[in-house]
Amino acid sequence: MLSSRVFVQGEPGMGKTTFLTKLALDWCDAVSEHNPDHRPTFSDVDTLKEFRFFFQISLRDAKEQREVIEMIKTQIIDMIYPGEVKREETFKLLPHILERETYIVTMDGLNEWVDRLNQFVIPLLAQWHSKCVSIITSRPWKMADERIKDSEIKQLIEVEGIIDTEDLANKIINSLQTGNVKTTPEFMKYVDERQFGNLLKSPWLQTLLVNCWMNKMELSGSLCEINCILLDTLFKNALAEKGYFQKGNSFQCLTNTSFIQRQINIFDALANVAFNFTFSSSKSPVFTERGVLNHMSEKQLKFCLHAGVLTKRYSSNIAGQNAQFSFLHETLQEFMTPIISQIPSRTL
Repeated sequence: MLSSRVFVQGEPGMGKTTFLTKLALDWCDAVSEHNPDHRPTFSDVDTLKEFRFFFQISLRDAKEQREVIEMIKTQIIDMIYPGEVKREETFKLLPHILERETYIVTMDGLNEWVDRLNQFVIPLLAQWHSKCVSIITSRPWKMADERIKDSEIKQLIEVEGIIDTEDLANKIINSLQTGNVKTTPEFMKYVDERQFGNLLKSPWLQTLLVNCWMNKMELSGSLCEINCILLDTLFKNALAEKGYFQKGNSFQCLTNTSFIQRQINIFDALANVAFNFTFSSSKSPVFTERGVLNHMSEKQLKFCLHAGVLTKRYSSNIAGQNAQFSFLHETLQEFMTPIISQIPSRTL
């Protein structure tokens, strides 16, 4: 068996991360003897039993790392073992496991990772790991990089979204209510009447659409409007003060929001963060606290974390634990980025 790379490409919000998560869960259940009633997502789940180990890596959390083995250490070993001695013992054992055992390593978000020395386009994995299958997700534009040779791609899979959109809608609706107050047929009728069917293919957008429908929010169907409503809902959850924009506001998608106007300075600060970390030399979907505080105050940052617009996590490394920040979803950062051009001319 030779080492092979499988690439999974798809547009944002189409389910690439969910695909890898379901694969990991199916592997756990396939090798477990304590879950005989499990119904797997993948029909060929028995194939997963051939692999002794499964490593799941987030490439957005591996910004300063080049080698897969280092990513496994910081994202998995350091998280499992609290003691330094046990960590080091396990890390010394890891190369022997990778050389001798069959294993799967999934790497999520190739488009969010850049080699700090600009030499590699894919994280480095030793060639003699002949029993490894690596599964890497990416945006399509990243796969167009000429440094990714066809000979390095064992298989390329395209994720185009949800197959059974009504089934997912049913599950989301049931999870958001007790009883049968809102029904899936009612939601599908709402979608058909407003021609929102194209939005249902994306798990990310369908979840937003169901939430808006259940909260009786009227939508025009534009992505700009949907993202503004998402932000408005998050601001509301953070106990933001209510306020409304005047008609004729230069940024029309904000017209129907209720909790952004009184917090417009926070909204503008978020746009600054998105713009600077998308177009600056330090382009990244993951930011340091110092980097974020260059564009917003500590009070504003605390509000954004409370609202859930920004998330905070810790990454272990040699120097200790450093907080890392990112937007709730990469598509939200992309939405906020061009808003910076609207700020000087906005009428409140």
